[in-house]
Amino acid sequence: MIRYKLSLCVPVAVLILSGCSGTGSEYEPVVDGPRDEIYLADLAECRELSKQSEYLGGKTKTDATIGAGLGGVVGAISDGWEGLLVGLGVGAALGGGASAYENIEKREEIIGNCMEGRGHKVVG
Repeated sequence: MIRYKLSLCVPVAVLILSGCSGTGSEYEPVVDGPRDEIYLADLAECRELSKQSEYLGGKTKTDATIGAGLGGVVGAISDGWEGLLVGLGVGAALGGGASAYENIEKREEIIGNCMEGRGHKVVG
């Protein structure tokens, strides 16, 4: 029974984390204006600037740990040792994945703000 639950847990965790597979540093905002050499140079510099925001930093690791703890407790209460193991895995994936997604959004915001600061009209 535990092998069956773990075999379901792993694909679910992979799917959740694959939604966060991009790092946000390749984001290209929608701009109202030309996409000339100046635009491309500014975009490259803004993307590099966004990489200074740590993708899998301490907050992501902490959120994964908290998620694992909460998932493990809920799993243990509902299904004993088997539930504990499944809960640890799913909780870590959900907690860490949510935090990583927030960081992707932060990097995209950095790129948009940077491009606006360089005179490009960012509309989205």
